[in-house]
Order: sequence, then structure tokens, then C-alpha cells
Amino acid sequence: MIDVGDSPLHEITTRAPTPEAVRRLDRWLRANPGGWVRLYHVTDARLPVRELGLLPTSARRRHSLQARSGYVSLSLFPGHAELFAKLAFPLQAITVSSVDLRVSELVPNLDQLRNQRLWAGRPVRSTLAHSLAYGHGAQVKGAVAGARLFVLKTVPACSTGAELVEKITPRVPSIRMRAA
Repeated sequence: MIDVGDSPLHEITTRAPTPEAVRRLDRWLRANPGGWVRLYHVTDARLPVRELGLLPTSARRRHSLQARSGYVSLSLFPGHAELFAKLAFPLQAITVSSVDLRVSELVPNLDQLRNQRLWAGRPVRSTLAHSLAYGHGAQVKGAVAGARLFVLKTVPACSTGAELVEKITPRVPSIRMRAA
């Protein structure tokens, strides 16, 4: 287990990030390129991720219109990764995995930072610290070897996206025509 203790990374995972906390995190990330960070990824449970590893997004493997090709997206929180996967793979079993990465391997998740700018109105910069603090994740360029993955759990198909789809499916009111 990676113990982040009193590091700035621990600070942003336990409370809402402040500009000062993000600056401290940015300094810590720059000073510790060899430091370890544990992030999470979720895949379709049918995929042999232990053999294949995590493959970068491509046009064929894209589950989000805005995802950039050539990168693997990872979340700071296992629950966030699981929620995204439930939306990406509704009605399918999913596998939650953790991966330990060096700070130097990580790049900002520009897709999530764009969402923070557009939808949350946050003035975030395209830095790894802002990506972790506000976008709650980062990306790795290229694949992540399967030997680096630790499978945490598999969520069965019956308890994945069905309940989410029901909650977010818009309902169109019925229209009744009156005779003139």
C-alpha cells in the first residue's frame, strides 16, 4: 500500500482543494518525480487485462467522445472509476483495478480539465496538480503493463449500469390530441 500520509496528495483526497493546497501539490509533484501514486481504472470484466494490460484509448476503444487517443485515463478514487465504467459498460460486469505509477509517468487529463472549465466554471490550468485536484485523475501515455495491475474487485453485470440508466433516461411526456 502506498502511504501518502501528510503529503499534499493526501490533502486533496480528503477535502475540497484550495488554491494553496493545489500549489503545495504542484511543488510536491515537481520535487518527487520518482514518487509513487496509486490510481484506479475499470474495464469490461471480459477483457483479460492481466495479459493485455491497459491499452490506450483509440478510435475503436473509445467510450467517450472527448477522450484523446494514445492515453490511458486513471482516477484518483476507485469509486469515480467505477461510476464512469458503469456508464461506459451498462449491463456488463466490470473489473476495478489499481495501478501504482511514478509521478514522472503521469500527465494531466486534459479532457477532465476541459470539463472543469466548461461545466464547473473553474479556472484550472493544464497541470498534473490541477488534473489530480480538480479532475480527480491523470493519464499515462501509452499502455500500462498487466503485471502492474492489482485487481480489486469484479462487479457483476446485474449490479452495474441498469439502475443508472433508469435514473438518467429522459422521459418524454405523452401528448394527447383533442378533437377540434
